[in-house]
Amino acid sequence: MDFNLLPFGKSSSYKSISTGIDKPNNLKEMINCANTLAENLPFVRVDFYSVNGQTIFGEMTFYPSDARKAFYPEEYNTIIGEYFKLPQLKDGKKPIT
Repeated sequence: MDFNLLPFGKSSSYKSISTGIDKPNNLKEMINCANTLAENLPFVRVDFYSVNGQTIFGEMTFYPSDARKAFYPEEYNTIIGEYFKLPQLKDGKKPIT
């Protein structure tokens, strides 16, 4: 949320962006829009583009990498997983696996 480089990625060999990107002037607007769109969802990644200072909606992704890829380093699988707050299942309902 503060436009800092995150200390994890998809794998040790995955090339990530580490320098050369300026913080967009409309970052606060993008964060506000993302919060509004994601408000009632247990997890979603909301993507925006900043084009000439204008906020452009990209997509909402509910399962990045089809929810089958781990983070690197390994400990971030637990750290990120702890952010998830899934709703309780109603009586008699079984989880989808």
